[in-house]
Amino acid sequence: MEDNKRNSHKIFKLFILLLLIGVLFFINKDNQMKFIQAYKSLTIREKSMEKIGAINLSQSNNKIGLYEENIALWGNDKLSIIDINNNPIMEKEFNFENPDAVFRENRIYVMDKSSGDIYIINSNGDTLERLDLDNNIYNLFVDEDNIMVHTKSEVQENLVLLNTDGVFLRIHPLEDRNILTYDIDKKREKYLISNLNIRDNLESEINVYSINGDPIDQVSISDEIIIFTKFIDEDLITLTDKCLYYIRDSKIYWKKSFTDIKNVVLNNNLIYVLYGPNLEVVDLEGRTVEKFYLSIEYNKIRDFDKYILLIGDNNLLGIQGNKEILEYKHEANINDIIVNKNYLGIVDNSKMHLFKVNNK
Repeated sequence: MEDNKRNSHKIFKLFILLLLIGVLFFINKDNQMKFIQAYKSLTIREKSMEKIGAINLSQSNNKIGLYEENIALWGNDKLSIIDINNNPIMEKEFNFENPDAVFRENRIYVMDKSSGDIYIINSNGDTLERLDLDNNIYNLFVDEDNIMVHTKSEVQENLVLLNTDGVFLRIHPLEDRNILTYDIDKKREKYLISNLNIRDNLESEINVYSINGDPIDQVSISDEIIIFTKFIDEDLITLTDKCLYYIRDSKIYWKKSFTDIKNVVLNNNLIYVLYGPNLEVVDLEGRTVEKFYLSIEYNKIRDFDKYILLIGDNNLLGIQGNKEILEYKHEANINDIIVNKNYLGIVDNSKMHLFKVNNK
């Protein structure tokens, strides 16, 4: 009986010791991250691509949008919409002086860059809104929730902020600055504009404003040129030609240096940096989750659902977290990749090839 009690106490003490070791282990943030990533990797599934069709393209189709069940084609001042079986839905010609189009998730933005007219069109070809900015459009950028239009004329330059339904949020005068990037936070409470100051030494500046235009914050980075900025809740990530920065409370929280930077994507709270022959996956604390050496040259990254796609001359590589989940070699050179939640389109010189991405 006494021996059984002694053995029970020993087992209990061993359990407590192992529990304490586990607690001490997980107090370390690096160890926590390793455990979380290891756990996530167990749930990640490898993918395969199932070809479901192809759409012939003419030389005039210089922009293509892929929507839930429809495809939008832009070229020769004409917008055409077809379904995935190549059946026509709508065709409209825009007699603009300087026409252009931007395709995003649920909307098509057709504009006359010389006058500032913008038509917001849904994927069936219905015009939802018409905007008149009464100024030349230099650039139009659309994210998930907002539109940012950089306008210029001989007398003024503005950044016009709208939601994706065309409701005006703010018109910000730019005052003859060398604009680099801009972004709006998800709550539409503030926005940022980065610019290049070359009056003295080369310096990039990030200016943060309330949605009413009141200055909130300013961060300067010397001898580097900003090429990407993004709000992450109350913080910022910034990529320059030399470093990746995480900015919190007006200060650089961490930075990582890179050479030969090609592209960066934020996906599922991980930052994917493509540089040289490498892809580095960095978490929001600046820790390297994974680093891939790429035997094939990839030039671009595309965000796709919970993972990212690396695009090479005729190769695709899908990565989720720290794991390769998809590898595909196309029969011709890849000009572009277009994605939505249902399909993946590979655009080459003559066709757009449609695929479904399935779990293996």
